[in-house]
Amino acid sequence: MSEVKKAYWKRGYRNKLDPGTAFAALEKIKDKNSGVLTAGLVVLEAEKPRHVLHKSFEWIDSIAADEYRLEQARRLLRSIEVVYKDTPHIPPTRGYVTVTEEASNDQPERKVYRTTAEALEDPIARDEVLGNAIRDAISFRRKYAALSELAEVFAAIDSTIDQMKVG
Repeated sequence: MSEVKKAYWKRGYRNKLDPGTAFAALEKIKDKNSGVLTAGLVVLEAEKPRHVLHKSFEWIDSIAADEYRLEQARRLLRSIEVVYKDTPHIPPTRGYVTVTEEASNDQPERKVYRTTAEALEDPIARDEVLGNAIRDAISFRRKYAALSELAEVFAAIDSTIDQMKVG
């Protein structure tokens, strides 16, 4: 297995802890557990107040419960798929996507859920959804870069992105 040169946080993930430090701590947990690493083992170790990962978690139960319910709502919204009446031949697609809602007099800029159809009809939201799709494709490419079997898929991703840059 290759040795890790440097660790990074995924784009959009917020954590004050250095990603290299976090990676090293996770590897230590894995080594301590005979090569096994699970979310439960991470939480168990991070519960210790002096553990380097401790501050990466919310330990006040009432706040953690609220955050968990918000995450459940996000998962629910991401999990709805629909088939539209006017395009029944197209496989199910996400029912909702997140887009940025501009700031107004009484509301700061925020992320909101809109139906995919609504978002694609709005040119600004459509551009945002397309940008997210491109980032997802690039992320997929990075995640599976070691799989030579996907070379044609990677080439198609690269070609599409290159065409979009020109257009």
